[in-house]
Amino acid sequence: MKKLLVVFISALIMVAALFSITVLSDDVSKISLVPGNAVAGNCLFTVNVTAHIPDGVELSHIGFFVNVPEELKVDNFQTCCIEGVFSTPELEDPSTFKIIWDADSSSFPTNDDILLGTFTFASDTPFVIGATYEIGIEVDPDNMPVNMAGEPVSFSFDSCTVVISKRDTHVGDPNGDAKINLTDASIVMKHIAKWGAHTCNPVQADVNNDCKINLADVSLLMKNIAKWTTARIGHNDSVTVVKAPTCKEAGKSTLTCRNCGDSITVDTNAVSCSYKKTTVTAPTCNKEGTDKYTCSMCGDSYTKTVKATGKHNYLKGICCDCGYNSGTSKVYTVGQKWTVAGQWEFTVDSVTVHRFCNNQAPSDDSYFGGEEVVFVNYTYKNLGYQKNGLGLYICATHFETLDQNLDFASNYPCTHEKIPKRIEVGKNHTASEAFVLKEDSSHIVLNVSIYRSDKSVKENATFVLKIS
Repeated sequence: MKKLLVVFISALIMVAALFSITVLSDDVSKISLVPGNAVAGNCLFTVNVTAHIPDGVELSHIGFFVNVPEELKVDNFQTCCIEGVFSTPELEDPSTFKIIWDADSSSFPTNDDILLGTFTFASDTPFVIGATYEIGIEVDPDNMPVNMAGEPVSFSFDSCTVVISKRDTHVGDPNGDAKINLTDASIVMKHIAKWGAHTCNPVQADVNNDCKINLADVSLLMKNIAKWTTARIGHNDSVTVVKAPTCKEAGKSTLTCRNCGDSITVDTNAVSCSYKKTTVTAPTCNKEGTDKYTCSMCGDSYTKTVKATGKHNYLKGICCDCGYNSGTSKVYTVGQKWTVAGQWEFTVDSVTVHRFCNNQAPSDDSYFGGEEVVFVNYTYKNLGYQKNGLGLYICATHFETLDQNLDFASNYPCTHEKIPKRIEVGKNHTASEAFVLKEDSSHIVLNVSIYRSDKSVKENATFVLKIS
């Protein structure tokens, strides 16, 4: 495969085979190809194009071809900042790259060797040690070198042979200043972004030796600059963790180059503690809470105070945290008496989790489906209730129980309950009823409905009760 490259160059002299021009001095005008470092395992190498124009020679226009070996392709041609205009017209012949330079209003600089530009040649497969590539250069007959007066100028061309050598792993210095720092990372970024005004050695820029120049090279270079022990430049490493680091101890990892097989084991720095938060005490509307942070690796822990929320947590108009009643209707809480004159007093003493039976709580799809079993412990007193000569009796049939999401709870048969019983006027009794809540809750709602002894009125009361 071959490619054409056309560039207008600013400083050359023409070897005019067609113009019968003779060379008047040993100090001739010439364009040379100068190979860069070409190493095994890579897929890129560079070739510089330089020009030498003796003092007193004017060059205003020239064109030439660079012949591309069949196994290679031109990945990039980067011109340097000299006066004049470069062009690289595309040709039908892919084996040739054409470059034309036109001085515009000035002639090519003289006396010094001038860097005109840099070719980056690429291969589809990594180079092997000892392989050679002939890169040829010749004048373009349609763009012979001439001076400002349009007269032919004599010059010669030097081709080059690129020999693949053992890879030098000391890469990462694309600007060639013998230092590896953030400037190099910046240059690689500019090369990826195709900025025009910068000089970048692609071989040095391929930091991870994967035959590509991309953000992975920038990342590896930055990590190497930051002294990450696993960031080994010049190799395309796979990383095997031998011992994972913790917050107390360094770890070990083995780096193995995918290209050359070189392998080393390095220490990896200890990591920071990994803290997981658990709530010790949740904040309420008027009280601070506490969170605990515990490292999952070393067990180190600390606590942190959480500010009070400043917002009420309402359930049926009652704040579950401070007991504030936002409504006008009476809602009772734990310990408050509901009194119906001449009939009864009713008090919920507590609501407790019945842990002994929790492991027997049926699954959600059963008749008693739920997550948590609670006891409603209550006391009632007969203030004058008489029905057919019988006393007061308050049990689960008088209750409607809901969890904090207002989902109905189910009665739960439990032998640990304190059985309610019928009591005479003036007597009181303490009992308990078990319920299965659909979801774990901090509070429940208990609606109590009881007819007066003469059945004239059904009395109702609502309780919002904290589970303890």
